[in-house]
Amino acid sequence: MMRSLRKLKLSLRRALAAAAAFGGMAAGNVWAQDFTLNPTYGATNLVADASKPYFGALNLESGGNVDASGLGSGCVGFVANAPDYRLNYTPGTSPLIFSVASNYDTTLVINGPDGRWYCDDDSGDGSNPLIRFSTPGAGQYDVWVGTYGEARLRPAQLQVAETVSEAERLEVARSEEAQRRAAVEAENERQRQDAENLRQVEERQRLEGERRARRVRLTARFGAEQAGAILAGEVLAGMSGEAVREALGEPRRVERVAAGEEM
Repeated sequence: MMRSLRKLKLSLRRALAAAAAFGGMAAGNVWAQDFTLNPTYGATNLVADASKPYFGALNLESGGNVDASGLGSGCVGFVANAPDYRLNYTPGTSPLIFSVASNYDTTLVINGPDGRWYCDDDSGDGSNPLIRFSTPGAGQYDVWVGTYGEARLRPAQLQVAETVSEAERLEVARSEEAQRRAAVEAENERQRQDAENLRQVEERQRLEGERRARRVRLTARFGAEQAGAILAGEVLAGMSGEAVREALGEPRRVERVAAGEEM
């Protein structure tokens, strides 16, 4: 008796909410989305279990002959009269996410346990919808999957999840992949920079080694003072012609001696 009374009260609340959303119905009018009809693609009874988050996918056809825009702001697409799917839900601490995966532009229309209409167009992956109930209520969720802009039926997959929807999972996966590529590129750039720094250090060491070796040779030939001047590119008074050419960076003059002549 009490169970029947609760059902009657819920039906009354949902009917009143539907009438309010539509702005009132004249006598004889029929509500387009009829949640009293049996769902076309079945129903599920689900009790939330934090240790085993639920994820389910249902293949169906989106669309129908009813324009969902009359349900309120944000409601778009063409849907069927009867719900496509029904979820009887007992919540826990997890969110409840409805999303659609399709190669076509789809929409979502949900009548929640509170009798309110929830709609979405493009919050999911690509041009597909996603509706997230962060603190879902207990009761019946009737779901319509619509086709945007046309009444044609299109292949689609309705996804229901208690943790992360497939659309959210794909977005996270794309973000993680982008971060991974950025990290790899950053590591490659760091290695390239380290290699360049090492090359520059080695080049400086090589040049410094050559400079020291040249100083030793010049000191042995011209003395320390003239060797320092040569290395600095300077010319001092009293330098020999050979030392001046060294200081100026001119090629050394090679005296060629004819065969049989003494030097």
